[in-house]
Amino acid sequence: MRLDEAVEFFGSKTALAKAIGISESAIYRWGSEVPKGRRQSIRLAMRGKAEDLEAEAVRLRKASKEVE
Repeated sequence: MRLDEAVEFFGSKTALAKAIGISESAIYRWGSEVPKGRRQSIRLAMRGKAEDLEAEAVRLRKASKEVE
């Protein structure tokens, strides 16, 4: 997994660090690849964020139908 892809998904290195519970300075030491030991925690955080976004989309669709 490339670091730039993970950062793009979360929006920043700060957001990525917060999502997986580590310091931002730790991420700066990774180089261009996410260490194998951190990949699973990033995947789980991505899944959680995707589920949150889907729930928000459902809520917004429901709210827009109520306005019509």
